[in-house]
Amino acid sequence: MRTSSTYMLAVLATLLWTASSLAQDTWDTDMDGYDDNNDNCTLIWNDDQRDTDGDFMGNMCDADFNGDHIINFGDFSYLGDHFLTADPDADLNGDGTVNFGDISQFATLFLSAPGPTGVDPEQPPCTCYFSGDCDTGTYCNYGPGSWATEDICAWRDVKPGGNPGTGCSIESNLGTGEWTPDICDGVCKSFSSGSMFGLEETKQVAQAVQIWGAAMMNPSAAGGGPVDPILSEQVLTMQFRGDNVPFMLGRYTADALAMSAGDPFHDYFCHYEGHPDDPDQPVVNLADDACRVTAGELTIQGLVAELNAPGTARGIMSGIQTACPGWQTMFTTQCDAGPNALNCAIQWIENLAFFLSTPAQQSVDPVQELLGSAVR
Repeated sequence: MRTSSTYMLAVLATLLWTASSLAQDTWDTDMDGYDDNNDNCTLIWNDDQRDTDGDFMGNMCDADFNGDHIINFGDFSYLGDHFLTADPDADLNGDGTVNFGDISQFATLFLSAPGPTGVDPEQPPCTCYFSGDCDTGTYCNYGPGSWATEDICAWRDVKPGGNPGTGCSIESNLGTGEWTPDICDGVCKSFSSGSMFGLEETKQVAQAVQIWGAAMMNPSAAGGGPVDPILSEQVLTMQFRGDNVPFMLGRYTADALAMSAGDPFHDYFCHYEGHPDDPDQPVVNLADDACRVTAGELTIQGLVAELNAPGTARGIMSGIQTACPGWQTMFTTQCDAGPNALNCAIQWIENLAFFLSTPAQQSVDPVQELLGSAVR
């Protein structure tokens, strides 16, 4: 009986700790004993928190020796110059010598940004945690190194508008649509930093956006219905270099429609993504709202055009003023209502097109290049 009681108390304590963690919205992603808000290397175990150059990023995730904010061949040259020495910065794993263990660790970091860290006092708090919640001028990127990983964020405070355990993503539980406890919701990056989507063929990205737009808008304009199954299947079978690219482009398309044609589009696609075969999917009925239909269509046309020919979105989206006399009250998922609302929306689309068409890094096989250099 004593053993049973002790076990029950332990279970209760665990449940209370978990509930408390959820309430505070803090995670220890790498399970090293430091929660993400107090971890100088949030994605890689480093229980010693070793940071020899004092830049608030632990050595295990900081091979940016030259300080250019990208781990590349310039940094590998530094590592090679200090091979078999006791250089503290190049000794990533802290075993006292720069050796093949550090080269192996370097390979896992190659062509990524150093970090992320949750302890840099100069690091501004994120202002978004999922693409539909981003403020104008920032966006959530996906990484590191995996198209379907949204775990590269270092929240130093409660997520703005965050709701722990909820959301919708490729890696969410497809049975419930809920986030798994070890998933963080993204890192805010400037649109100008580009993205991994920029490694894809831009015209193909534009085509996918156009199809997704039709897949969501067509049934909505016709009186509501699930995402068009034929069109969605068409875009999901498109071949891209990266995994899950079609689904993620669907998210961005839904965000654009949420801004111009109404908030429900975000949840509309989110539910479809997590439960594509659910017969009771939510619907968006715009049959009696010609303004929103036109605004949505012109926004998608503007995004597609901007992807193919930068500078063309403005001319297309300006037509929203004619279609929607109340345009100043629109776009509020990303912009403030008022006389600058349309300009803000156009800028958002221009930024998104740049983000989707600009590579964040060179398209190389980092491991092969790195190992080849090490052998030479």
